[in-house]
Amino acid sequence: LRQYKGQYKRFRLCAEREKLHYLDDIDKRLAKIYFHDLKKANISANTINKHIGFLKLLYKTPGPDYKVKANPFETFRKLRENHRSKQEIPEEYIAKIINMSEGDIKYLLTLGVETGLRLGDCCLLRWENLDMSTQWMTVRPRKTRHRNNSVPIHLVITEPILQFLVEVDPEDRHGYVSKGLAEDYQVNNTRITNRIRKVFTKVGLEIYEPGTGPGTGKRAVVQYGFHSLRHTFIT
Repeated sequence: LRQYKGQYKRFRLCAEREKLHYLDDIDKRLAKIYFHDLKKANISANTINKHIGFLKLLYKTPGPDYKVKANPFETFRKLRENHRSKQEIPEEYIAKIINMSEGDIKYLLTLGVETGLRLGDCCLLRWENLDMSTQWMTVRPRKTRHRNNSVPIHLVITEPILQFLVEVDPEDRHGYVSKGLAEDYQVNNTRITNRIRKVFTKVGLEIYEPGTGPGTGKRAVVQYGFHSLRHTFIT
């Protein structure tokens, strides 16, 4: 919903600049203006596709009692997306990352290194996913859990992870393992991403691809992020 709100606000401001205030006022001329504004904003093709997808959906939302004209965005085709995978973090940086972090971020990074789980699965890990007696965890990844063929993943609770878990009072072992991370992830996961990037920068990792990001005038292309730990785990 937060993403939809931002997309709607950007579109509304564009329409207001053209003195248009109702859906019925929007025509292909404004649709093209908005599309070109997005392209000039130096944002990714993926982000532009999400904006256009939202507007296509917006025109399908009004009920049968409110009929709007033809959707001026309906004929827009998706831009070709250039997906870049995060790079694997060099082995020599892993220990530095763990040692330079603290608190819940240290727990989160340790979990990422030891399990290869995605950020959301780590932040929203629950005590019922863990069997402390056998030291196994069972996780159904959020990305695939709604598929008919979704299967849970069984992972060992390694000693580095166990060191964090045993510090929690047995009476508090219910709900989310880290309530703070779970709350931040669900409210605004950028908070967590920024904290992770601070640790990565502290150990000397170049977060962005050379020639991109702050101070370059070009859209930031992230080469190291939490997902990089997944690549490191797999290899």
